Amino acid sequence: MLQWAGLPVRELRGFVRAERVFFELMAQADATPMDWAGLALDHQFSDQSHLCRTSRRMTGCSPTELRDRIAHDEGFWPYRIWQ
Repeated sequence: MLQWAGLPVRELRGFVRAERVFFELMAQADATPMDWAGLALDHQFSDQSHLCRTSRRMTGCSPTELRDRIAHDEGFWPYRIWQ
């Protein structure tokens, strides 16, 4: 897998989990408060901080910041077309 994708399986699984959270964030794009701890556990992260670290590593933003920037920042237009 490492030769084929250039990433280890563990890293690829992390991308899949993060992508699932991303799609759930996009589905709930309104200003309702998110249960970040519940969302993290629903998507097989060990806890909320694990979700936040993964989000920062992959996007440079915390999940809350990513959600807000997708909704309001023009620089994040690619995320909006992914809906």
